[in-house]
Amino acid sequence: MEKSSSSRQAPKVRLVGDSVPPTLRRLIDEYASLSASHRKVAAAVLDKPLEAAFWSSAELAALAGVSESTVSRFAVAVGHSGYPAFVRELQAVARSRLRTGERLSRSRQAGAGEY
Repeated sequence: MEKSSSSRQAPKVRLVGDSVPPTLRRLIDEYASLSASHRKVAAAVLDKPLEAAFWSSAELAALAGVSESTVSRFAVAVGHSGYPAFVRELQAVARSRLRTGERLSRSRQAGAGEY
């Protein structure tokens, strides 16, 4: 992950394709107004958006260096009812970008983690 999570400038989205999906665009647009800990979460998601769709809240918290409750509050801060709703939106992005085999493989790798 890039060190820009502590700055107020959003990191570049690492995603194949021409357009940035609305879910990720919202993170980029709101990045500067997020708290420092929420920027860490956003940076982790923006760094690996397709992988993030399959992370549990505990995995995302560990990668971002924050608590699980911070991840839950982050999801609410960016307009979702909670982490499960946020991750469902990321999974919709992943479905639109990944082939069926890739989705299945990533889903199996993620296991049955709790969100």
